[in-house]
Amino acid sequence: MRGVGGTAAGFDAATGALTRIDIQGVNKLKITEKWSEGATTYLGSMVAGFPNMFMIHGPMTPAAQAQMITAGEWQVDWTVDLIDAMERDGCTRIDTTEEAEQSWADEVAMCASQTVHNLADSWYNGKNIEGKKGGFAVYVGGFPRFRQLCEDAVAQGYQGFERS
Repeated sequence: MRGVGGTAAGFDAATGALTRIDIQGVNKLKITEKWSEGATTYLGSMVAGFPNMFMIHGPMTPAAQAQMITAGEWQVDWTVDLIDAMERDGCTRIDTTEEAEQSWADEVAMCASQTVHNLADSWYNGKNIEGKKGGFAVYVGGFPRFRQLCEDAVAQGYQGFERS
């Protein structure tokens, strides 16, 4: 029996809402194509090739492991600060790189490997959706570490971001 957005036992939590929208990046690449082998993000906030597309509680954030309202408010404030800095610096475009996405995927995987989450077919890794390629889509390294890594990226000259 299939339920809305997945199997009766689950739902496409990490990417489902975004892949149901016809989101196109540079060269008309669709988010569904970009994520066909699993979600990729940098800091759970941006996707390489989709400039100026900010996500709050996107794939690979600690949303499901943190107090959602507090974490969401922090992410919104952090994003607003990025946009304010762009305006102040005369930038109109921000993107991330595939290298930054890979670095973030490594961090997400490293944290997940220290838990029992990888042992189950669940919405944490997308394996509750028939035919979906798995991949850990929730940052389980803790909200304090997530926040620090986001703040460090900005403090280190927008490491992992490309602004123009």
